[in-house]
Amino acid sequence: MDLGPPAQRALFGLLALYAPAAAPYESIVATLWPDDPPRSARATVQKYVQRLRAALGPECPPRQRGHVLRTCGDTYALSIGREQVDVSRFRARFAHVAALRAARDPEYEAALADVIDHADEPVALDVPLLGESPRVLAVKAEQAKLVDWYADLRIAAGRADEVVGLVREQAALRPLDEDSQARLIAVYRQIGCRSAAVDVYLSARRQLSDILGLDPGPELEDAYRSLLAPMRAGAMNGDHARASVRSA
Repeated sequence: MDLGPPAQRALFGLLALYAPAAAPYESIVATLWPDDPPRSARATVQKYVQRLRAALGPECPPRQRGHVLRTCGDTYALSIGREQVDVSRFRARFAHVAALRAARDPEYEAALADVIDHADEPVALDVPLLGESPRVLAVKAEQAKLVDWYADLRIAAGRADEVVGLVREQAALRPLDEDSQARLIAVYRQIGCRSAAVDVYLSARRQLSDILGLDPGPELEDAYRSLLAPMRAGAMNGDHARASVRSA
């Protein structure tokens, strides 16, 4: 279905994100013109709506095309069910997984495994104007949480090798997120890449200091100490062995 130029597609995408409720007119204007909306903004939105109605209902008489894309006061709404929008279906599944996790339900792991395949699907990839929409950002945040939860389960099961790529990608996307960096340290530690783990800690500490003026928090420090413990234990064992040789 040809939904027209980028701004017109962005309008349709925004309406789908709110469907079946109406999208606030202020959100429409802020999405289509992030910096400085023109005085002709309302007329332009109306023109886009007319074109979308024609695309959505080519077999309908012009007077009936407003049934799918309705006028609601000074704004508009798509008359479709939430189950018809992939983002809405994903968010419902995320909420279900989150509830199982909070309740420590034994079904949590299976439910998470069932939805994790959708955790890296791009949202509104071909509509750059929607990139900073609060609803798109909310979906991306939920996708990241699913990856974090899945990685935590694999690490706890001693299978960090299965999620190295996922965890590394999330850490790169969130360089100032201490949980993400600590998780990557844990993965590297488990698969035997201790020097890479130390590099992650040093880089995170430097960026926290340079950008935010902060020291590492408890979780990042604990992850780093977990790297030092085996080194210290090895050093103590070496000292003990040398002492034994000398006494012999």
